Amino acid sequence: RAKILVVNFDQHEDFGKYTDVFYCGNWGSRIFEEKGFDFMSIGCCENERVYARIQRHNDSAADFKLDYFEDFLNIYAYYDKIYVSVDMDVLTGSYKCLRTNRTNGELTANHLRTLLRQIPTHKVFAADISGLPPIGEKTVNKRANIDDIESYVFDVKTAANILLGKLVSN
Repeated sequence: RAKILVVNFDQHEDFGKYTDVFYCGNWGSRIFEEKGFDFMSIGCCENERVYARIQRHNDSAADFKLDYFEDFLNIYAYYDKIYVSVDMDVLTGSYKCLRTNRTNGELTANHLRTLLRQIPTHKVFAADISGLPPIGEKTVNKRANIDDIESYVFDVKTAANILLGKLVSN
């Protein structure tokens, strides 16, 4: 059986309590329990600390710093297939543009791009980008200027292009 890792770039771990009710805050724990996939959250911010946390079936949860890129390479080497999920609320700039009822992240766009590029292309079998409410009157922050919005859209497109490039290569 293939060893599968779900890599979740998100401000929120999405590894909430496993229940019969499926929702955006517990999909990670459901995949972990029901499908047996390991789950790694990257970019969560807790007490002003940005971190990565991996939940493995053969270990207890482990936290590590985002700057230790060799940790990621060692983790990715263990898995046969990787699913990548990016929630754009992970970015520092997302709060400038969008009004949401959730807190926004502390991960810079450059850091996200670097981390996405480190995922071995030949192991990526699927990906998604979420957290993009339709940009309209009710969702755009009234204080956002056109540069903030264009920068945010550029960050979204860049992440999508990196992921699409990995998928097309496979």
